Amino acid sequence: MPADDRTNDDFDDIARSLRELRARAGGPSYAEIGSRIALARIERGVPVSASVPARTTVYDAFRLGRSRINAALVGEIVRALGADDAEAEGWETRCGLAQKARHAAPAQPTPPPVRQTAAQPVTQPAAQHSALWTAILLVGCVVLNFSGSAAVATLGLPLFLDMIGTAVAAMAFGPWWGVLVAAGSTAVETVSGTTDSLPFGLVNIAGALAWGYGVRAFGGARSLPRFFALSLIVGVVCTIVSVPVLMTVFGGETGHASDQIAEGLVASGEELAPAVFTANLLTSLADKLISGFIALAVIGLLPARMLKHDLVGSMVGRMATGESRRDGETRTDAALHA
Repeated sequence: MPADDRTNDDFDDIARSLRELRARAGGPSYAEIGSRIALARIERGVPVSASVPARTTVYDAFRLGRSRINAALVGEIVRALGADDAEAEGWETRCGLAQKARHAAPAQPTPPPVRQTAAQPVTQPAAQHSALWTAILLVGCVVLNFSGSAAVATLGLPLFLDMIGTAVAAMAFGPWWGVLVAAGSTAVETVSGTTDSLPFGLVNIAGALAWGYGVRAFGGARSLPRFFALSLIVGVVCTIVSVPVLMTVFGGETGHASDQIAEGLVASGEELAPAVFTANLLTSLADKLISGFIALAVIGLLPARMLKHDLVGSMVGRMATGESRRDGETRTDAALHA
């Protein structure tokens, strides 16, 4: 909460401050915040039927790129996050000043870039802070890949689950960050003695690129059906890359549980290559669906300061609230109001 009523805030500043307040309050969901607001309204005598704000309305207060802001709702949100009445009034005043400044301020020309010199170094603590969280998250993604593989090996699951961390990095940071996690995971496995995994590093890299570009370039996380389709596409891409490796390097068998599917197809008269492709595709589709949604859940649990890009965080919020994007403005899915 700001210590004074600054007049140079814009709506994005307020949204970022709300995100920081939410993180300090333990990161309650938008639905939980709405429930707290409803209870406070009922205590003030508001009818129950009119007390519950839409989840999308609550989420919208935290969204960047707003063209207007509801000061009263912001006051209710900060009270729900633990602020007292005096602090909430300060937030409402801040919103009002930002609204006035938006209408009154003329468009300002873009200032020329400041050239950094040796005599006048420009410090960037925020960038350094972001880089630290990036490194922490990338290491965590590699650990996620190994944890999934260990679970499969321990339980004998007909899945892979070795790309959960890759998916997190590719969607939260970008496709080439996902490639870095994929390459890092493969390198660690190879150094630790699991040399059979080296050829499959290409599969992990292909999945990183498919998830990363699928989310950013094609809006694969804008809605639940889109993300479901994207995960299936990633499964197909990984199969296309992995089957040649299976056939040329391992003769179609690696000892994985999916080999049983291929053996059954061969026993029924199927040729080996089509049988391996079918078995791998079935396993990969199920695996990428599960891995993709686990990765999306992990991203949704991360605090905003850990994300290099806000894109996926906002996508997770829209998916959680049933929101989708049309003509640059958010709208609520018809199913939410049905």
